[in-house]
Amino acid sequence: MHTYIGIEFARGIAAFMVLTSHYAHFLTEERTALNFLWTGVDLFFVISGFVFAKLIFSSQVNVSAFFIKRFFRIYPLYFVSLVIYFLLSSDNAEKVNYFIHHVFFLHTTNSKEEAFFFNAAFWSLPVEMEFYIFIPILIFFLKKCKKLLFGILMFSMFLKLFLYSNSAHPAINTYDILSVHLVGLLPEFLIGVYLYQFVIFSKSYRKGTLMQWNLISACLGIVLISILAIYFIKNGDDGLRANTLIGGWFNFACALGYALILFPLTSIDQWKSSENFHNIFIYIGSVSYPVYLVHNATPKLFQEIGVDMSGVGLFIACTTLTIIASIFLHRYIEEPFRVYGRNLSNKWRS
Repeated sequence: MHTYIGIEFARGIAAFMVLTSHYAHFLTEERTALNFLWTGVDLFFVISGFVFAKLIFSSQVNVSAFFIKRFFRIYPLYFVSLVIYFLLSSDNAEKVNYFIHHVFFLHTTNSKEEAFFFNAAFWSLPVEMEFYIFIPILIFFLKKCKKLLFGILMFSMFLKLFLYSNSAHPAINTYDILSVHLVGLLPEFLIGVYLYQFVIFSKSYRKGTLMQWNLISACLGIVLISILAIYFIKNGDDGLRANTLIGGWFNFACALGYALILFPLTSIDQWKSSENFHNIFIYIGSVSYPVYLVHNATPKLFQEIGVDMSGVGLFIACTTLTIIASIFLHRYIEEPFRVYGRNLSNKWRS
C-alpha cells in the first residue's frame, strides 16, 4: 500500500494537536485556540478513512488476514498503555471492572466517568475498531454498486444529526453513547474515503492546474477551521450544545476542513526535497500512535513522583517525556508487533 508522506506527517500533527489540547491548562485556564486542538481526533478519523480507501474500492479483502494485521497493529501497544494507566490511576471501587471493559473496548458503552477514567484519549479506540469491522461490509456493498457510498454517507449524516438532537446534556443517554460510536462518527471516516477518490482523480490534472486546486483547497480548509476555532473559543462546549444544528455538524465540519487541508499535503511526495526530509515526516507519523496513547500518563507520573512544576516548564517537560517514551514504545513494542502481524497476515493470505 502506497504511503503518502503528507498523510503520515498529518497523523503526527493530529497526535500532537490532541496532546496540546490536554496540556493547555498548564499554560492558561482561559479557553484558547489550544483547547480547540482536541479536534485532532476528527483529523485522525479522516486519515483512517483515507488510508483504507484503496482497500475499500478494491472490492476484495481477505477478512482474516485483514483483522490479524489490524489486531497486531493496534492492540499490543494499547494493552501496554492501558496497564501503565492502571498502575498510575487512583484507587476506585470500579477500577478493575473499568480495566476489564477497556480490555474489550467496552469502556464507551456506559458512562463518561468510565470512558475517561484511565485516559481521556482512549474513547476513540472503540469507534476505530468498529470502522475496521465495517470495512469488509462496506467493500461488499460497494462491490455491488459504487454509487452506494454516497447513499451511505447521506444516511450516516442523517443518523449523526438525529443522535445529537436527542442527546441529553449533562446526563448521558443511549443517543450520547451511540454518537461516539460508528453510528455517529461514520461520516468523518467517509470524508477520508472521498478525499482518497479525489486525490486519485486529481492525478490526471496538469501540474499547474493541480497546484491551483491545492492552493484553493488549502485556503478553504484553513478558513473553515479558523471559523470553527473562533466559534469554539467564544462559545465552548456549552455553545455547541445550545445549538443543535451547529453542535450536530461541528465535528463533521472540522473533518471536512481538515480534509481540504490534507488534499495539498498528498502532493508532498512530488516535492523536490531530500530523502532525509521525507523520512522525518514519515517518522513523525510513525510515533503518532504512542504519542496519542501515553501523553496523558506523563502528568500523572510527575504527580506520583512529586515533581513540583507548572506553566511552560511543565508543558515542555511533559511533552519531552512523552516523545521519549513514544520513541521507546514504537521501537520495542509497536513496530515489532506490527511487523509480526504483517508477516502473519501475509502467511494467512498465502
